[in-house]
Amino acid sequence: MMEISEVEEKYVLETENSSGLNLSLHPFVLINISDHFTREKFQKSSGNVKVIGALLGTQKGRSIEIFSSFEIPFIQNDNDIIVDEQFFLAKQIQYKQVFPNYEFLGWYSTGLYPTKYDIMCQQQFLKHNESSIFLQLNPSKIVSKDLPVTIYESVIDVVNGQSQMLFVQNKYQIVSGDEERIAIDHINVVTQTGDAKHTLLLTQLTNQRNAIKMLTDRIKVLYKYIEDVEAGKILPNHEILRQIAGICNRLPTISSKEFKNEFMIDCNDILLISYLSALTKGANKVNNLIDNFNGIKADKANRKVTH
Repeated sequence: MMEISEVEEKYVLETENSSGLNLSLHPFVLINISDHFTREKFQKSSGNVKVIGALLGTQKGRSIEIFSSFEIPFIQNDNDIIVDEQFFLAKQIQYKQVFPNYEFLGWYSTGLYPTKYDIMCQQQFLKHNESSIFLQLNPSKIVSKDLPVTIYESVIDVVNGQSQMLFVQNKYQIVSGDEERIAIDHINVVTQTGDAKHTLLLTQLTNQRNAIKMLTDRIKVLYKYIEDVEAGKILPNHEILRQIAGICNRLPTISSKEFKNEFMIDCNDILLISYLSALTKGANKVNNLIDNFNGIKADKANRKVTH
């Protein structure tokens, strides 16, 4: 029989995990969990806040890579906690349509350490994955050189002569792609400055806008000068007119068929990105509407059961 931690309310084994599970965690998941907790914290603004969600990714043998996550509603009282299984299954089907390679790997929550409620949640999620893992984010552990994240596996052990489900800690590593590193760097700059206006991207765009505005103003000055010369308002300066003609003569060199083709390709790419962005926003609003509708429907069903 294994030794059990007294500090963590006897739900975590103080033993080295020998399962050989190789866990890789992407930063995008941590950003999602942190955002989920922050929103719930500000909405409730009082009491202990607990959030629950699903972890998605790929598994090859004993290697697990967690790519994404989504939130799951739940109901908790003094003696029990119930995860909205209908919402979970519907959301999982939606993710499968977009990411067919992603599987349900486990779930996440927040807290100082695992409790009886986490054991109850683990038992519910084991129906959907027999090797479900549990990721816990400790939001109170702000100042630390290590990430306030712990990943557990569940085991069955004998405690006081009875079999009991317990958690055992598992090691993990952080992995990221180029897109995630860019996003994290963007967030990091905002966090350090405390203002999104000081991000590197917005600085570059502002400089580009100022350069285009300066070019436009100077073209307007040249256009006004030529208009005044033609109207006889000012005497022509042939040196200036030759320089203007030289600028205009450069334009035909970029009016070739190849340039037009490249220009149209770039325009189509930009329009396609805009359309995709609009479609994504629309799909997100539809999903939020469906989630709200399902939540209201579930509340009505619970009230009927209660009465």
